Amino acid sequence: MVKAGESLQEMLPNYFGSVNCLQHLISNSLKDFAKSEALASVIATTREVVQYITGHSAPRAMYDQKKQELGGTALIKAGATRFGSNVLSMESVDRNEKVLRATV
Repeated sequence: MVKAGESLQEMLPNYFGSVNCLQHLISNSLKDFAKSEALASVIATTREVVQYITGHSAPRAMYDQKKQELGGTALIKAGATRFGSNVLSMESVDRNEKVLRATV
C-alpha cells in the first residue's frame, strides 16, 4: 500500500490531502463501478467458470491437459472483496479462452 501511495503522490503532486483518503476514494469508486449491472454479471460469470473448473477434479484435469497442449496458464480465483482480484481473474479467463473452449 505504501508503494501505491507513493505512486499516487507522484501522479498528483498538487494533491495536498491524505494519500490514504485518495486511495480510499479510488477503492470505493471501483467498488461502485463493479456494482453496475453489466459488470456485476461479467464478474459473477467469471467467478462461476473459475470456481467450476478449479473446484471439480474431472474438469480441472481436462483443463490442465488442454492447458499443457495449448500453452495456457493457471486460472486466477477472485478474492471476495477486492475489485483488483476480479480484474485479474477476468484477465486470466480472457487469456485462457482458447484453453477453456477446448476443455468444454
